[in-house]
Amino acid sequence: MKRKILKKEYFLILFLFIFTLSKIMKNPLGDLDEIWNYNVARNIANGLIPYKDISTITTPLMPMINSIFLKIFGDELIVMRVLAAILGTSILYTIFKLFKKLTNEVNISLIITFSIGLLLQDIYCIDYNYLVLFITLIITYLELKNKKNNTKFKEMLQGVLAGLAICTKQSTGFFVAIAVIIYPLTRIKQKEEIKKNLKDISIRICGIAIPRNYIYDIFNNNRSMEWIYKLCNKRNINI
Repeated sequence: MKRKILKKEYFLILFLFIFTLSKIMKNPLGDLDEIWNYNVARNIANGLIPYKDISTITTPLMPMINSIFLKIFGDELIVMRVLAAILGTSILYTIFKLFKKLTNEVNISLIITFSIGLLLQDIYCIDYNYLVLFITLIITYLELKNKKNNTKFKEMLQGVLAGLAICTKQSTGFFVAIAVIIYPLTRIKQKEEIKKNLKDISIRICGIAIPRNYIYDIFNNNRSMEWIYKLCNKRNINI
């Protein structure tokens, strides 16, 4: 039974990917946000450091990820568009899983997912706002999934995800982090639970600090491209 469900979801993911990719490929060249995101990622792939060598107003996680794929698969805009399709697919699939968890109805979840997909069809792109949205959806899904079974690892994971949101866009990510920190307080129903949930909050705060420290350390020491070179050399990829 589980295998059948997984197969159906694989087909759903494939359909969503083809749908988003077809919409993105139809978009004409000239979108300034798309070109700006591509240019920042391209500069990072060429060894430049955000804030020091590149003028950028957002935190650097999105262009960092994009630069890795540009370096491995080629310095072409089409690579960015495929990444945009993957991100759009991930967002829609996470929306499906969220509503499936909330409603316990597959058909309703599919209808909502496809409706949102159609609403977004003209604005799919590789953008930091979409990555923050994706991270937020994952955080929300995990909160629902782990509602009755929280562990230190799961609390830490929520913090790390919030930290990644900040590293994607500091303004929006900040509010995501605040929500992640405050949420355990809503689980307090008795006085005995206060100590445990305060401990969970401290774990989440530690998790938030992890991506910020490591990502900025990578860029400040210009080690991101060195790691890519080593990875590609091990796998005999010519770059």
